[in-house]
Amino acid sequence: MPLICQIPSDETYDLPEGRFKARLVKVRPHTKQSSKGSTNIVRLLFEVDVPSLRNKTAMAGRNFIIDLRRQSDLRGFLEAWRGVELFANPSQPLDLELLVNEPAEVVLRHIKNPSHPRPYVLIESIHPPGSLWLTSAETAELEQAA
Repeated sequence: MPLICQIPSDETYDLPEGRFKARLVKVRPHTKQSSKGSTNIVRLLFEVDVPSLRNKTAMAGRNFIIDLRRQSDLRGFLEAWRGVELFANPSQPLDLELLVNEPAEVVLRHIKNPSHPRPYVLIESIHPPGSLWLTSAETAELEQAA
């Protein structure tokens, strides 16, 4: 009897710049140590639909200090994606794990560092689904050539 196993596609963080559909797949809390002490961080990891990378699982993430006060980076990111309604009831704690599998649209930008051969891919902004004119395989090639 044959035993058939699916071969998963490789993950890549080497993504082009552009505007793409995405889906939150992981919420990873961790503690960052520094000379000033420890800071609680959360990494939001997205699977990104990059048309030119059909044989790979495109991934992009962004780290935030765990802070949901008004004007904080994490709160601004979540409000841009899910709306201010997410914070309508301040007496209720927010479980970020409930956002896993939620769709989004992201803008990816490269940050170049001369000491690294590949640029760092930044999720510059996030938007609700249907908000952006998305980058296609053809427009990605044109934008990279420019």
